[in-house]
Amino acid sequence: MDYGILRLPHQNSRYDEATEKLMAHELAIVMNGIGQAYIAKGYQSFGSIELFVFNVSEALSERVFSALERLSSRLALFEISGDWLKPVESYWSPYMRSDFASILKYSGKTNEAFTGMMINIGIFSSDFAGDFNMPLTVFDPMSGRGTTLYKALMVGYHATGVELNKQDAVEMNQYVKRYLKYHHYKHETLHQTIVKDGKQYGTKYTITTADTKEHYKAGEQRSLQFASGDTVMSNLYHKKRHAHVLVTDLPYGVQHSGKVVMTLLQKALPVWHAMLKTGGVAVVAYNTYHLDRAVLVDAFKAAGYNVMTEAPYDDFEHWVEQAVNRDIIVAKCER
Repeated sequence: MDYGILRLPHQNSRYDEATEKLMAHELAIVMNGIGQAYIAKGYQSFGSIELFVFNVSEALSERVFSALERLSSRLALFEISGDWLKPVESYWSPYMRSDFASILKYSGKTNEAFTGMMINIGIFSSDFAGDFNMPLTVFDPMSGRGTTLYKALMVGYHATGVELNKQDAVEMNQYVKRYLKYHHYKHETLHQTIVKDGKQYGTKYTITTADTKEHYKAGEQRSLQFASGDTVMSNLYHKKRHAHVLVTDLPYGVQHSGKVVMTLLQKALPVWHAMLKTGGVAVVAYNTYHLDRAVLVDAFKAAGYNVMTEAPYDDFEHWVEQAVNRDIIVAKCER
């Protein structure tokens, strides 16, 4: 039986081209994570539309459909019968509204589709792939203004983060509270100053909410926690071994040279490793113009990670803009 995926168009034409490859790789990781065998047939034209076609030996289950609906570049899924395309009904809906991660616009923001792809790669590469429908925890140790955290909450995961820029954390807190209030999500907020040995180390914000009022009252809630502080002190803000997946996009700015970022990573990688559960996975995006992949792989291995270097993990490199050519490192915490 054949199925076809219609790609979500992206306003950046170069990234839109890149998603041809990225979606195929993401699909491979998702299907492998849930143990679904398939044969990739590649992109085929049906009239005026192009679909990525794959074949399976029998009709897919609702669970598989639910996983496929999470693909970051999927616009629609079709069952193919000869020249006929039958849209596959939805078996899953986002936990939060689809605009939650897209409203905030700011310089240096990682696009939401790519962020969603990194979360999927992490979840379905981990030992927790079979629990992808459960409320797992996603950690972003360099969370900026929260795109990773918003995308995690949108699919029903708990989200935690750390951001060095105090103002970014303040703006994140204000935005989330305004959003939840405007859309009538029941929620509770609190913040606390983190103190150790009499010294203040930033502020931690906690926002608890749920997709419906009924779930909130029943205690079926999700938490969004983020701290203004140094990523190398992540264990001050969040419990060790709390995250199933770590997802972050390393800074690209001129002030963040490869040497500066590598110096930070050498300190941060062991700390991040301690935040992951055994079997958890780190997915880290970086600019190949600033950082060498072989050097990064060695740094991850030295910090105790098992870096995934086989296909398709070795083929996510793509052009973003003149100063950014992006790739990802996917590494497992196996202890």
